[in-house]
Amino acid sequence: MDSYVDSVCKRHCFLCVLVCDALHSSLNSDTEHVVITRKGGLVNFLLDLYKDKDVATKKLSVEFHGGRETGNESSILEMFRTFWMQVSTELFHGEERLVPSLPVERARIDLWKFECLGRILSHTVALTGRFPSMLARTVLIRFASDLSCDDECLLDDFFHFVTPRERDLLKRAMSDFSGLTDKEYDRLRNLYAAHGYHDIPEQSEIKEQVLNIAYQDLVATPGALISEMHHGIPACHKAAFWQRLSADDITHILQRGD
Repeated sequence: MDSYVDSVCKRHCFLCVLVCDALHSSLNSDTEHVVITRKGGLVNFLLDLYKDKDVATKKLSVEFHGGRETGNESSILEMFRTFWMQVSTELFHGEERLVPSLPVERARIDLWKFECLGRILSHTVALTGRFPSMLARTVLIRFASDLSCDDECLLDDFFHFVTPRERDLLKRAMSDFSGLTDKEYDRLRNLYAAHGYHDIPEQSEIKEQVLNIAYQDLVATPGALISEMHHGIPACHKAAFWQRLSADDITHILQRGD
């Protein structure tokens, strides 16, 4: 049985590689020359660059100021990795897994950035064969083509979206609700309230309650921003890659690392 499972997993990984290769092959023969003068300003630089819809359909050559121009994967990977690390603190929120987010005071003025983010995300995958590992799997699944997420995926993302202390409390409540102390129960009620959920925690409903909170935080609340990101995907990328993905494909690509 183990050998059969291993064989299926290897075949799935191989098919994912083929799909990623198809996305890379969808890029046209033109090359966009990118000169990065300082890594500290990379977020604004790339967001401005990707206002041009055609950039995401080209190959890249990257030159770091003071270094040599190169189009190889390592330099491109460095550029995108640095970008995603920086932008994760500006346009996303969460602990270990992130969802797109904007404060109310920037809800209109910065909305355009998410369409550009969609182009950058698709181009990242086209040129590196990887997803940014800090993005919640739920976000990537919804970004791809509005696929549905199963409960296991939703819970796993949510446990890594909240703080480690909150994660431990939620897991304890779901596995041994009757064993919660009064202090832990009060903390659980406060956690519910902080996430906008105002029913009291109940043992018979704990899993469904946590799933409702997870859905609200990971799917419903960031849904409009994820849609903006989806609108940024070039048509050729959609046909070659995103529309062909399943939720399992996304999981396997994530497991390849960033």
